[in-house]
Amino acid sequence: MAFCVDSSAFIQAHQRYYPADLVPGFWDSLAAHAATGQVITIDEVRREIVHPGAQDQLAQWMQTHAAMLVKPNDDPATQLAMKRVDAAMAARVPPYVYASIESFRSGADPWLIAYCLAHQHILVTHEEPAPRSTTKVRIPDVALLVGVGTVTLFEMMRTLGIRLVSAPIRGPGTP
Repeated sequence: MAFCVDSSAFIQAHQRYYPADLVPGFWDSLAAHAATGQVITIDEVRREIVHPGAQDQLAQWMQTHAAMLVKPNDDPATQLAMKRVDAAMAARVPPYVYASIESFRSGADPWLIAYCLAHQHILVTHEEPAPRSTTKVRIPDVALLVGVGTVTLFEMMRTLGIRLVSAPIRGPGTP
């Protein structure tokens, strides 16, 4: 079992909570846990973050750590699980609007759910559930339909024991 991280968790961490220039320890911790196989993501998420023209620190970090972090999502088990994800979305009550399902299918999200289903991973996302929505398909709602567990980035950090500790403040004249 690993924590499989969604684009939203990476992007929000980078933009809002842990910019690499201010909190490099967060990104170092993710890399260390990726090296042990505890934190992963999939090719489709990498493509959303590392797209043509992407020059930010997150894209650079993803490229640097891709070999140990990014897993291919074109394996037969994930392909089979994707059929279950599609069937669950189609059978949901209340039903999703067809255009919403098509929009959801066009990104990494259904592949992330299918990969987690096929390989028994926990999905890490900052998306909030919207169980009554028919116009917005959300990761936590679809994951629940197929039995994939979801957590927030903060819950993953607590489970893995990731703690960000500030360096001592140095006053004038201290080395």
